[in-house]
Amino acid sequence: YLKKCVETTIETRKYFEKEVEKLGFFVFPTTTNFAFIKHPKLDAGKITKELKDRGILVRHYQNERISAYLRVTIGSREEMEQVIKELKDIVESALCVC
Repeated sequence: YLKKCVETTIETRKYFEKEVEKLGFFVFPTTTNFAFIKHPKLDAGKITKELKDRGILVRHYQNERISAYLRVTIGSREEMEQVIKELKDIVESALCVC
């Protein structure tokens, strides 16, 4: 059971990392149950607030060394698909040249 849970988490993390890279995020390599990501053009604090307003909680640290990053805990595939959907919407809205 434990081995299957670990394998599923790794699979889902890899999927999530690949998808957010498509949105322009840099993914810091980890071997954990979370992804550490940053966007070169968007403020991590503002992304955190936007996600929270949409019912998604991520960690954002004020420490200067990591303040540009979001720590996103890996959930189920369906949960991560929802996070990706919301991140895509946030990125597209913020970078829209309308």
